[in-house]
Amino acid sequence: MFNMQDIYFKSDEEALIKLKEIGILSKTKEVSDLSEIIYKEKNKKNEIKSYKCEVLGYSWKKTNPECINKIYENLIVKSNNKIFHINIDYLKEMQKNKKERIQKGHFAHLVTGPRKGVIVKITNMKLNPQEDILLTAIQKGFNDAMKTNYTKHQISQIYTDLYDILEYNEDFTEFKLMKDFSQCSLGHKTNNYKFIESSFSVAEINNKNHKRVVAIDFETANAKRESVCSIGFIVQEDNKILFEKEILVNPKCEFSKRNIKIHNITPMDVVDCPDWSEAWPEVQQYITSDTLVIAHNLRSMELPCIRKECERYNMSIPNFAKPRSKMAYDTLKLAQDLLPSAENHKLSTLTKMYNIELEHHNALSDAKACLKLFNILQEEI
Repeated sequence: MFNMQDIYFKSDEEALIKLKEIGILSKTKEVSDLSEIIYKEKNKKNEIKSYKCEVLGYSWKKTNPECINKIYENLIVKSNNKIFHINIDYLKEMQKNKKERIQKGHFAHLVTGPRKGVIVKITNMKLNPQEDILLTAIQKGFNDAMKTNYTKHQISQIYTDLYDILEYNEDFTEFKLMKDFSQCSLGHKTNNYKFIESSFSVAEINNKNHKRVVAIDFETANAKRESVCSIGFIVQEDNKILFEKEILVNPKCEFSKRNIKIHNITPMDVVDCPDWSEAWPEVQQYITSDTLVIAHNLRSMELPCIRKECERYNMSIPNFAKPRSKMAYDTLKLAQDLLPSAENHKLSTLTKMYNIELEHHNALSDAKACLKLFNILQEEI
């Protein structure tokens, strides 16, 4: 028999190749995924704890002098400041269990002080997981439970160690936050612990994926969505304003007294103005494949207007206005997620909160205010 030999990896690339070869990592993984390997052990309270695990190398031996292939016996790993050998199959099993648990929900235990805290179960997390989005999710859960309106920075000052482990499934579309639940039971509610379940979908949106942002706002002649009489839009690229404009539109329909009172646009103001088929292409030219279109109450107002008007004039509905598009985002939803304790989430209320200039129901002013609000709230994420 040959003695065991320890072989240490000389590079991350070598480690990746070996771990794929023995099945610890799948064939699609990259070097960055080496940091996602998990090791589990029981603590003094007989609780299973999970730790990040660094695979340093492997040990092998030959069964006889004629044997050509190396026989992998154990891996050399470093976890929780200890270096030791572990059976390959054991480590494989730990990674499998990780994937199974992900499907059961996303929990975060937010400790706020001795014997106090918030347990948040976050569901409906189908998105590309990034740290800023995770923090937004936790922030929302914390604020919902504590009836507060703290920013990410303020919450981080209240508790430390945001999460013990961040786990991803193989295609990076779901994640799980894990905290130490030794102080409490998920099935047991007390005055000291608040348990909430929150369905949270951050859209839909990751602003870093969009080079250009176009904020739009419409005013209508009457209660119907196919009666747009004014379009305001502003174009931002790389955080710089490229263009802004208000376009009066002839809706070719009756004006209601109520709507005239709201925006002060009359039939005489638009009699010689272009209709939707002529006005909308001027906006559309600024909306490219990497553009995010935003508006306040976009889902109820701007998107239905676009669909109705395009149908009315036999025009193609733009991709961002189609159902389930990720090219459009509603700042109303963003404000509701980030500012749960606000008096309300109307544009007029939020602009006062952040001292944003607004001439309400002037389409261009509303669009500009929407963009400024969006930029401010992005800093909160």
